[in-house]
Amino acid sequence: MARLLFLLIAATFVVAGCGGSNNDSSNGVSITATAVEDVVLYIDEHPGEKFDLRDRDLSGADLAGADLTGANLRRADLIGANLAGAILTRADLESADLEDANLTNANLEEAILMYVNLTYANLEDANLTRANLTSADLTGANLTGANLRRADLSFSNLTGADLTGADLKRADLTGAGGLD
Repeated sequence: MARLLFLLIAATFVVAGCGGSNNDSSNGVSITATAVEDVVLYIDEHPGEKFDLRDRDLSGADLAGADLTGANLRRADLIGANLAGAILTRADLESADLEDANLTNANLEEAILMYVNLTYANLEDANLTRANLTSADLTGANLTGANLRRADLSFSNLTGADLTGADLKRADLTGAGGLD
């Protein structure tokens, strides 16, 4: 209980009708807590909320199975994070750093992943249907069995990426590198 109280004090809530301010027009929860474990706890206890976690350091965080639908994770540091089975549908991860992250079985349908660093990330069996991966760095990423139907991979770097069994039907690979 004390942990939750600390989190409530450390977090600023920007929920419609609850006051606060937000620089964008979307409703959601803006997390300003500095402790990763407190952010993880809050996310766990509030499934379905839209979270504003842009520019946050969540490196190494265990967010396996977390519901981050529509979350703002722009420029977030998620190096080595465990997002296995996480729901990131329509999440904004533009310019986020997901190097060495575990995204096995994650749902990233319609996610914004432009300019994201996914070097050596594990995206095995991930759902990336209609995801925007424009200019993403997927060097050495494991995309085995990933669903990339209608994904935009234009100008992305796929050097050394494992695409074994990946579904690339109608994916845009214009200008993508590393497809030798």
